[in-house]
Amino acid sequence: MSSESYIPRELEKFITVFDLPLPDEQDIREVIHSYAEAYEQAISDDDVTTLALAFQGLTRYEIGQLLNRGYQRSGSIGVEDLDLVHSEKAQIIKKSGIMEMLTVREKLEDIGGLLNLKPWLQQKAKVMNDWSNARQFGVAMPKGVMIVGMPGCGKSLTAKATAALFNLPLLKLDMGSLMGKYVGESEGNMRRAIKVAEAVSPCVLWVDEVEKAFVGIGSGGAGSEVATRLFGYFLTWMQEKTSQVFVIATANDISALPPELLRKGRFDEIFYVDFPNRTGCEQKCGVL
Repeated sequence: MSSESYIPRELEKFITVFDLPLPDEQDIREVIHSYAEAYEQAISDDDVTTLALAFQGLTRYEIGQLLNRGYQRSGSIGVEDLDLVHSEKAQIIKKSGIMEMLTVREKLEDIGGLLNLKPWLQQKAKVMNDWSNARQFGVAMPKGVMIVGMPGCGKSLTAKATAALFNLPLLKLDMGSLMGKYVGESEGNMRRAIKVAEAVSPCVLWVDEVEKAFVGIGSGGAGSEVATRLFGYFLTWMQEKTSQVFVIATANDISALPPELLRKGRFDEIFYVDFPNRTGCEQKCGVL
């Protein structure tokens, strides 16, 4: 048994690999109910739903430990223990070493202009903030947004304000930190980063200056091969992901982006942010 699937080539034909999935929402509900019965605690269906969504991405053992800590602290099991869940997921990020969790103080009201982008984000916030009800009506999980524009036009500020709007933790992924010196290390880091993001979900994943991450694709050479494999894995995940990870990719130069990244299905929408016009400047002065 191992958390990493590294198998020596000489032993590959003799080994069968089984992936043990993390508990789904129904499994988590059963764990919560079993602990509530064991501690003779009454818990509402709304609290069970909220906790089940918050516990997604954690193992049964981790969920049990958090429920134990919550009961020992307050003598009950309920949504008041969400801070323990957030603390545990922050530890997962720190241990990964390839991402960081940012403290967000910015709000959407702090941004002047962006009259098309802000209403769009507010619409997505309705889904993200009430996902348990939204999916019952067949609403698809939002994939994310790409924001392109010159430096200093508010892309990073928007990413932080979006996390506050969604009331979700903000994870920042530095693609440069994924690069390793050994064969296969970079690809392994990419897979681990995605697993960590899904373990912390629901969350906002911010990929800053995404055009620099996949530079050299199609130019040949060893560096190009690594970038191409990372790019392919990232595209496949963006296309097929079902987890509650809202991706915000920011870029300064759209001409440097591979066309595959821009087609429909990767992101829900692509926005261009420019220098503010007169109305935007007046709004910014009002914010200040």
